[in-house]
Amino acid sequence: MSQGTGKKPKKTSAPLERLSFAVLMLNLSIFAIAILISIIYLQQRSGEEALFITTNILIVILGSIGVWLLHYTLSSQQQLKRALEKSEEEYRTLVSNINLGIYRNTGGPKGKFLQANPAIAKMCGYDSVEEFMKLAVSDIYQDPAQRAKYIEKIAKQGLVKDEILKLKRKDGTTFLGSVTAKVKYDNNGDIVWIDSAMEDVTKQKGSEEKLREAKRHLEVEAMNTKKFLQAVENSSVATIITTPEPAIIYANPAWEQLTGHMEAEVLGGKMALNMQRICVYTPSRSMGR
Repeated sequence: MSQGTGKKPKKTSAPLERLSFAVLMLNLSIFAIAILISIIYLQQRSGEEALFITTNILIVILGSIGVWLLHYTLSSQQQLKRALEKSEEEYRTLVSNINLGIYRNTGGPKGKFLQANPAIAKMCGYDSVEEFMKLAVSDIYQDPAQRAKYIEKIAKQGLVKDEILKLKRKDGTTFLGSVTAKVKYDNNGDIVWIDSAMEDVTKQKGSEEKLREAKRHLEVEAMNTKKFLQAVENSSVATIITTPEPAIIYANPAWEQLTGHMEAEVLGGKMALNMQRICVYTPSRSMGR
């Protein structure tokens, strides 16, 4: 008994297999009887009669072998057909249930869908595969011109991986599809069809863009800070930078010359010095005194 599934295991013997075994046993019986008869008659007869009987027995034997081979061939073909049908059904089930958009379409600027799974129809905002299949492939592109460029590229390369396409749904909203596809060519090198797998990467690409924007912002801030510090370092105005508390975190050479204190002596210290001719800068404001 199978464990964990609650289902009885399937029987492996089928009616066709049992029939094949019966035919085999019947032919073996005929072979044995034919050989036995031939031995008996050959012992009792001679000449033309023996040759006639032997010939007929051989015909029976060869005919039985031929019938058995024909039945065996048909039985093997039936088993192969059943295995192929089972494999195709398992593949259809996998393609139908997977969340990845799977489809086959023709080439050309517009293109026609030949096959599609429910995931690609849902991704594009359609209620059924049948409704989705009525579209031209170019109908789901934001810009049909991108379809033409995409076909030109994949026709030359034969395949693409993680190609980003700008697409649109039935309601007009847009999304980004990451497509991996491979071309089937005919003998003339023309596209017969394109098999494709698509994933909606709109959120992923949006997050990546936000990270890039944050990185660009930090780079600009770092550059501005560097320029500011260089300007302060070279300034003839005595300048210190403080925290809001305030505590000194930087003093330029002009400040050191004016006060006679080295920067290292006052870092982190409170501002209890004569500030009459010192420029003080904090992250929120700058002021001259």
